[in-house]
Amino acid sequence: MSVASLRKQGLAKSLERRAFVVFVSRERDMAALRRRKRCNWTVPSSARPGDCVVIYKPGVASGWGQEKKPPFESFVAAGVVYGLPERLEKGFFNAPISEIKVFPRPVPRSVVAESFEEWSWLKSMRGQLGAEIPKAIESDLLSVLDRLAFQKSRSKAR
Repeated sequence: MSVASLRKQGLAKSLERRAFVVFVSRERDMAALRRRKRCNWTVPSSARPGDCVVIYKPGVASGWGQEKKPPFESFVAAGVVYGLPERLEKGFFNAPISEIKVFPRPVPRSVVAESFEEWSWLKSMRGQLGAEIPKAIESDLLSVLDRLAFQKSRSKAR
């Protein structure tokens, strides 16, 4: 099948993978991430199967009134959207995510925000559903998260 016919059918757009930042604030949701099983997650309505999600845990004051455990204000995991978002209530959508990788080392938002000053959303992180990572920085941002989350600590051998 040619690229022109894919464009005609709209498949080229649907085959593009995008990346989003989404939030985790409840400890039971963090536990679901650690089990690494498929789970439903609040995502932007524009998320599609195959899109990547990077999961961010906000500060201690955010959440649903439960006791919060560190880390705070850090990127803590990543996964892949496995279904179309379904509307829960006005403005809120859920989609299954899977292929969950919990970061062995949470990545502080401040470090990422310093590296990507052109993305002003990182400074305020407004919105309850997260945001799409701009295409212009997506690859670099995911590389930075990967490097910082999975870097080996230097041992002090003597």
